[in-house]
Amino acid sequence: SVGYVGMLHVPFRTAPDLAFLLAREVVDEADQAWIENVYRIQVMNATERGQTYVLRASGLPGLAVASATEFEAPPLGKVSVPLRLRAPARSVPAGSSAITIEVQALADPALRQHDDTTFLNLRR
Repeated sequence: SVGYVGMLHVPFRTAPDLAFLLAREVVDEADQAWIENVYRIQVMNATERGQTYVLRASGLPGLAVASATEFEAPPLGKVSVPLRLRAPARSVPAGSSAITIEVQALADPALRQHDDTTFLNLRR
């Protein structure tokens, strides 16, 4: 069942060649064992060549990316990517927990940005 639908905007995080915007879309109680949060990430590739990026998340025990972890962005372009994060319900306290989401180019590990955000558990 869906517990929350809405948008929470996080300011752009910028580097000379990479920027991304993060927005939460849904908090989903997938079943009794898992809590899922869905985000939308808009990534801007400011390099003159296409990039393949990888998504990572950290901050809670068992937190994992449950959607595609790699995606491509065109040269000097942007792409919008859904990000589904999943954590065991027993490891997520009620309310909000601090997590970090990272975007990194596979071809150039120095081309990396992270953002601190929250993972919501609406169960009481």
